[in-house]
Amino acid sequence: MNLKQLFFVGLFFVISFSSLAQTKIIVNRSVLVLPYTIQRAESYLDSNKVSEATWILINAQEENPAQAEALARRIKVNKTDQSFIQWVENVFWAYIPYVDLISNNEKKRVFEDYFFLETQLIAFATQHGMKVLQLDEQAQQQMAQGKKVEAVQSYTTAIQLIPTARRYYHRAQLYESLHEDRKALQDYDSSILLSPYPAHYFSRGELDMSLRFLDDAIRDFNKVIDSKFEYLLHGAYMNRAKCYALKGDLNSDKKSLGLSISDFTKAIELFPTSEAYKRRGLSNYAIKNMEEGKKDFKRAIELNPKDAEPYILLAAGEDDFKKRIVLLDKGIGLIHDDKDTPNLRRNAIGLRGITYYNNGKKKQACADFQQAMELGDKESEEYYNKYCRKRK
Repeated sequence: MNLKQLFFVGLFFVISFSSLAQTKIIVNRSVLVLPYTIQRAESYLDSNKVSEATWILINAQEENPAQAEALARRIKVNKTDQSFIQWVENVFWAYIPYVDLISNNEKKRVFEDYFFLETQLIAFATQHGMKVLQLDEQAQQQMAQGKKVEAVQSYTTAIQLIPTARRYYHRAQLYESLHEDRKALQDYDSSILLSPYPAHYFSRGELDMSLRFLDDAIRDFNKVIDSKFEYLLHGAYMNRAKCYALKGDLNSDKKSLGLSISDFTKAIELFPTSEAYKRRGLSNYAIKNMEEGKKDFKRAIELNPKDAEPYILLAAGEDDFKKRIVLLDKGIGLIHDDKDTPNLRRNAIGLRGITYYNNGKKKQACADFQQAMELGDKESEEYYNKYCRKRK
């Protein structure tokens, strides 16, 4: 292997990833602040407009709790158990997009409103209501205590009594944290079957992506993007882009890499982050679009100057010896936690060794090859044995 090939070997082992809804929400933010009254709720109920009445009930509890409870009983009569329970689910998921857009006091009230619905309405809706609510609370306490297996058991009992999308969703997250991925996927499937909300597709897509079921993950992120659910839109574009990038990287597929660049660009338009620019830079490097990749890494550094990776990736595309060494030194100096980036330090040190060797700095090169070799880098071990070890 000649010296030019050595550099490109180093370039390509650095250019890799460091780690690796059908239902539309019809509620808008104004719903959270409209001045509803008990009287209007009763009027809606008289017209058999149950959903509208229940929205008013959320606010009416503060005005007159006793009348609100009476309304809750009337609403229970007007809906069947299962459809009623599902409607309460809708209320909760409709609130989710707005909790980061409102004040802390209003946020607190939003969740109080939801739990009011759970405690006052579901308990009336079914003879198992109070038992299920106790199991939900028990599961939450067990999760807070780190008792994940016990929390799974609590949710399992609750699901046997009243199977709802939220319970399947929470149990799926527990299974995922316990690395029982097949069971987690089954529960995400069940939650989507009951309530095909964007958040459910998003979580299943993330699990599919981690398991390298890339086509399945892309389909889930398509659902989120098609829903135009703003709360999750940036993350959906980022994750779909990562899936395309992985497909392109694994299969040398330029079309997929192009789609990843397009999705990273959309994510940047929604919310520019260092991570988005860094990922787009990697995809640009992968299709040999080095100048655009370097621009992305420079922008990533501007947004997060303490992230080591863009310095190292920028160095990999830099032709000037002194600039490349400066960038590599800076990047290596910023790597403090090898647990999160196990290959980054050794790859960067190995690349610096190659750079030194290609520019006649054998002593510095051999020191880097030895250090990278001690960190487990097989290529650097090969270079050290070939170019640095003294022959007998």
